[in-house]
Order: sequence, then C-alpha cells, then structure tokens
Amino acid sequence: MKRKFSKITVLTLAAGMMLSLGTCSAMAEETTENTTESATESAEGTAAEAGTYVFEAENVDLTYLSGHGWSNEVTGVGLLVKDDYNAEASNGYALGYLYENGNEVEFYINSDQDVDDVTLVLRCTMENKAASASLAWDEFEITVNDGNPIEYRTMTFDNIPGLLTVKNELLPFANKTIGNISLQEGENLIKLTVTNDITMEGTMQATAPIIDCITLETDSDAVFSWAEGFPMNDDYIEANR
Repeated sequence: MKRKFSKITVLTLAAGMMLSLGTCSAMAEETTENTTESATESAEGTAAEAGTYVFEAENVDLTYLSGHGWSNEVTGVGLLVKDDYNAEASNGYALGYLYENGNEVEFYINSDQDVDDVTLVLRCTMENKAASASLAWDEFEITVNDGNPIEYRTMTFDNIPGLLTVKNELLPFANKTIGNISLQEGENLIKLTVTNDITMEGTMQATAPIIDCITLETDSDAVFSWAEGFPMNDDYIEANR
C-alpha cells in the first residue's frame, strides 16, 4: 500500500473553529471548548458544503495496527471505539488504543488536481488519569506525503473524566486545526504517528489521542476522495452499531 511521494510545504495555523461532517451526514459545526452544536443534513460521502471533506479514522487500514488498553493488547478492528459515551463521534466510531510508540494511522486520499492552502483539521479527544493533558507536534507527528512533520500548536485537553476503562466516560471530541497543507494530483498520504514514550497507566506505553476523523477544507474547486481500496471496515461497523 505504501507509495513514494514528493515532499510538500506546510504552514502552521492557530487552532480555531472548523466545519466537520460524518460519513453519511453533513454537519456545520461551531466548536467551543469540548462543546459542539450541529445542524445536520443528508449527504452520501460528499462534502458538508463546497470544499469540506471528512475522512473517518475507523475507515483506515487496521490490518497491521496493534494497541494497548489498561491491561490488554488489541489488534485490527479491536482498536475501534464505539461512541456509547455521547462524545459526539461523527460516525459513531473512533480509533483508540494507539498507546504504543511508532503506531501509524494512514489516510490515503485522492485529489483530482494539485492544490495548495488546504486546511487540515484533526477531530479527536483523550483519555488520561490526569484532568488535563496535552500533545505536542513532536510527540504525535503528522506528515503529508512523507514530508517534514507539521509543527502545529500543542493540542490541549481539559476536564478529562479519567481513563475510559476506569470511569466509562469520554471527553467529547473537539476539532484541532493542524495547519495548511498542499496535496498533489492523484494519491496522497496523510500519516499520524505516535512518537513518544509517555506512559499513561497499566500497559499503555505511550500517550495518544482517540481519533474521530480528519477534515480537509479548500476554497478551490479541488475534489478529494478516498484512494482505491478505501474506506475499509464498513461491514464490521454496520454489523456492530
């Protein structure tokens, strides 16, 4: 699945309010600190409005991923977290248990043209034994087409209920603006990598977010879609709703 990509340049932006949507719905969202109000209208795998595209983390290839919980190791679809916690996951599922240094989450995305100034937003949350936690750009790296990591503003999470397996509560997902990126015509790889050894508790060997989705926004007429072979895991997700 891995391909060779040309490098791109990135421009880091400050965190702000962004638009987001789920796989089968379009949502115009105004996000404050861990609070989201949304108006939803039907859409099948299309943008929430012109130039806004969402790619769900539960639809990436989980074949070679393994992770850790409080006292166990999980692999494949075992990393999926069903949102039974009213945490506002856009498609009802998220990707968790990424608590191992070196874990990589890969979004393979097609663009119908070369395009600059695409705003990349990560929708995510965290569980932690502390009430507040953060992740810096060099602790959780985000790259595009194997370029240099984006030096985004540190992501902070407040009012964390605790560890999910202990408290059975989850902090609502929030949109984190990563920066402006460039995409090339054809297939692109947006990769999220755990790059720390900050242990949490139990067998959790690193600190990482629970990922809902990524959003790409553009003012151009470029069209973005999943690369060939994606989205994945839909049969499992639908069978377990």
